[in-house]
Amino acid sequence: MNWLDPVIVLVVAWFAVNAFRAGIIREVVTLIGLVVGIVAAGLYYDSLAQEVLLFIDNEVAARALGFVLLLGSLFLMGQLVAYLLRGLASLLMLGWADQLLGLAFGVLKGLLLVQALLILFVTYPQLGLDKAVEDSALAPHFLDSSRPLLQLLPDEFSPSAWQVRQPPAAD
Repeated sequence: MNWLDPVIVLVVAWFAVNAFRAGIIREVVTLIGLVVGIVAAGLYYDSLAQEVLLFIDNEVAARALGFVLLLGSLFLMGQLVAYLLRGLASLLMLGWADQLLGLAFGVLKGLLLVQALLILFVTYPQLGLDKAVEDSALAPHFLDSSRPLLQLLPDEFSPSAWQVRQPPAAD
């Protein structure tokens, strides 16, 4: 266990608490924004990295920054759309179900974001975060369960390129 484990827990908890307050409609919209952001970042980060190379003279950093910029901008656009739709939930009068379903989607959104970032960290060990991922108690489990997410990303993010330990097998 290292510093990364509490960060993972805090990220997922932060998304869960905010989603509980936001409700299901806003969370579904932002979850869609996150998934679209991950897919678009996986497909187009290399193109953006070429533009980033004009300002940064490090190809690995430019590629990672391209991924994060695309993911972040599309996620924020989803947040904006969700904000614009905030009144719809009150019209539907979902009550407590709105908050509980929002919580569930918020946890899912937090888990997906953590998985996407961990995949980025292990794909680019040059970022210096691969050791933290390897020493983490939680990160290998997140990576092991990221197969569906990996199907949305290019082959460059394939687990065969990862240098981290796998979680222990269940007895």
